[in-house]
Amino acid sequence: MGKTRLAIEVARRRRAADGPWMVDLGALTDGALMVPAVASALGLPGVGGAEHLAGVLAGRTMLMILDNCEHVVADAAALAVTLADLCPGVQLLATSREPLEVDGEALHEVPPLAPDEARDLFAAREGGVVPGWALGEANVASVRTICAELDGIPLGIELATAQLRVLSEQQIADGLEDRFTLLRCGSRSAPPRQRRLADTIDWSYRLLDDEQAVVLRQVAVFAGSFDIDGAAAVTGGSVCGRLGAAADRPRAPIAAHRPAGHRAALVSALAAGEAHCALGLAGGLYWFWYRMGRIGEGLGFLHAALAAVAADHLAPERRQFARATAGVASLTYLTGNRAAASDAARESAAAWAAACDRAEAARLSAWCGYFLSMDGSHDVGLELVRDSAATARALGSGFAEADARMVLGMLLRNHGRPLEAREELVTAIAIAERIGNRWSVGSSTWALMKSAMDAGDVEAAMSAARDMQSVLEEDGDVTSWLVLMHTAAAVLAGAGHPLEAAVLAGAVQTLGGRIGFLPEGMDPIDGPREAAAVRDALSAQDYALHSARGADLDRAQINALLSGLVGEKSRSRP
Repeated sequence: MGKTRLAIEVARRRRAADGPWMVDLGALTDGALMVPAVASALGLPGVGGAEHLAGVLAGRTMLMILDNCEHVVADAAALAVTLADLCPGVQLLATSREPLEVDGEALHEVPPLAPDEARDLFAAREGGVVPGWALGEANVASVRTICAELDGIPLGIELATAQLRVLSEQQIADGLEDRFTLLRCGSRSAPPRQRRLADTIDWSYRLLDDEQAVVLRQVAVFAGSFDIDGAAAVTGGSVCGRLGAAADRPRAPIAAHRPAGHRAALVSALAAGEAHCALGLAGGLYWFWYRMGRIGEGLGFLHAALAAVAADHLAPERRQFARATAGVASLTYLTGNRAAASDAARESAAAWAAACDRAEAARLSAWCGYFLSMDGSHDVGLELVRDSAATARALGSGFAEADARMVLGMLLRNHGRPLEAREELVTAIAIAERIGNRWSVGSSTWALMKSAMDAGDVEAAMSAARDMQSVLEEDGDVTSWLVLMHTAAAVLAGAGHPLEAAVLAGAVQTLGGRIGFLPEGMDPIDGPREAAAVRDALSAQDYALHSARGADLDRAQINALLSGLVGEKSRSRP
């Protein structure tokens, strides 16, 4: 992770008459040699034990780096306690893979490099490997892939750059599937444990005690990252003490979760003929697929699992089947295929009813009403949604009621009843906020933004866009974020910002195209109309120019653009 280099840089920036002093503990094989190693580094060969060393240093003011403490952490902690008690002018900076856990210790966790930092490190190291090498359009995508695959870990990036003597950037990126074979032959000046990735992993493993080694083998079922609940599930009990401080860290937003382990389990279950296990996993993952825009992946797994269960002699568990078909309905809705989405929603509603889950049956029935209304059966659809909302309310299910009222508000707006629509949407938001249903909060706010546009209230539309953006960024949502930006572009076009509107439209087309989701297809009534409003606000030439600008921007840049505009409008309100 670059702990040693960070410590050296910290020391370099300090100004002191004595030191700083660097003590490399990486080569120690016995913690009993801790004091002699420190004494030797400080030029004090005659020092005996820790108290003797502390007595010699008691009057000095200095910074001492204890580098690579993890394999002798108990002895390093004992020395730190002795020096802290007897040497008020001595400060210790320890690098370790785990804390010393002594009084007065302040921890600074060194994170992986951010994408731009990782790319810069790759470029800096590569300049010394291949003379004349430069980062440019031809290789930047491969370099980004390498850095992302290596999780921004400096050692992995440096080992990767060493391979450019014989391999291209793309070959390195492709070869990372077998990274232990590829990432070898690092610098001879590096410690032996850092010359090959396999050596680093072996060093780490040998630091574990027996109990920790057992935990590591158990969590090895995850193909990617995992949280504390996942670890507890596969180890059969609490792992907080065995995993240390990581158990206390907050969970990441939805975008940061990488269910690679779940995907690996799905593939394995389908390959092994475990149809019902695969159905449960696929149904449990559909909401992740929906919000992250992984539509094709989700539908592929859901349809495969449902087909496998249909071919099995055992009937599916009702709730698993209901959840999986709800996933098919949701993901199919994003593709714009309303007929197929409607069929799946009806099937799911019936399955939830058969499973005696009236709340979920009501929630899916509300969506059935939405599809009926969108396909011309407005009165029938509206009545079904009203009944669903009333049922959910009677059952005390805020989750189902928030969804049903959101759908009801959208239908009322579509059919020219704006006041009733607003009332339902505001109620939906209040319920959803109370129970923590953030998706309903965002989606209902989106509908309010459209209602404000209908009324020509640009201020209210901008305010709703700001609120929705805040919710989606906290959650890391992808699909709803694209929907927001598509609609916001139309708001901007009508608010005197046609150039910025075209930029947003270009970004949505590009970013949405990468995952196969375009809001215009999902939203058949407003989507094409909103897109036309943006195009018509400019000449064809200007629209092409500024939408192309948007195609070059990433999500952070687009967020900054919209935040500046909605913030500007918000500040003008009394």
